Amino acid sequence: MAARQDPVRDPDNACIAAAASAQPNAGDVASHAASHTASDVAVDRASDMARPAAPGAASGSGAAAGWIHGGATRLSPEQHRMLQAGRALPQQALAILDALPAVDEAFMLGAWRGSGFDTGHPLDGVLQACHWWGKRFDSAEHVHPLVFSTLTGGTVRLNPGWARPALPLIGRVPLPRSAAAGRVVQALLPLLATRRSRARLRMSVYRGVCSATMVYDQLPILDVFRKLDDDSVFVVMDLKGMAAPFFFMLRRQAPDTGGTRAIRAPWPQRGM
Repeated sequence: MAARQDPVRDPDNACIAAAASAQPNAGDVASHAASHTASDVAVDRASDMARPAAPGAASGSGAAAGWIHGGATRLSPEQHRMLQAGRALPQQALAILDALPAVDEAFMLGAWRGSGFDTGHPLDGVLQACHWWGKRFDSAEHVHPLVFSTLTGGTVRLNPGWARPALPLIGRVPLPRSAAAGRVVQALLPLLATRRSRARLRMSVYRGVCSATMVYDQLPILDVFRKLDDDSVFVVMDLKGMAAPFFFMLRRQAPDTGGTRAIRAPWPQRGM
């Protein structure tokens, strides 16, 4: 896959540059243009979650460790080690995010396999225990945000609306991480499944950088994507009212296998 030019990091011009560089399928262009009304602009502006840069954010002087191809050259060797280990402190994870370049909507199209990144968050390990598979982006308007593995070895798209009652419990009560709980979730998947798109892609500004963002249709959640390499992204999930952001990683799936085989990942696949 050819490397893409990263959008300009100037907060005043980043969204314009990123939108100009996006090249979705021809059919998607008309659909996206027709649907990007004034209300959508409000969504983009409302998702401006800019915050002060985290202490210790990478300044760009660190050397790349070598296992990321064509992307995160701003990361320090220590930040590379954190990614390989799949864990860091919350402020360290934010510093990694701040050091990574943006991606556009077209970059995210396709099927992506998920992997955990532990920061001590109450959600760490929960999705993996429930056999979360990843996400699928058919177009900017048609996104399947929660894809899970079934008991029979296939995948199913979950309706995120079923998770709404559990959102206030995050950080207040222990969430299930046991194998038994995971089997219960898998048994219930046919009842919770949907064929409809339940999210969309938009460009939004988060911590001063405009990048592709998944906006849930039913939940007050934004997933913001930053580029690790041409086939992997670092993701921060921002839930309205949640004290700290939740982090994970996605790896693009090979298109000639129906989205079932992962392109070789540069980090160990954890908890999948």
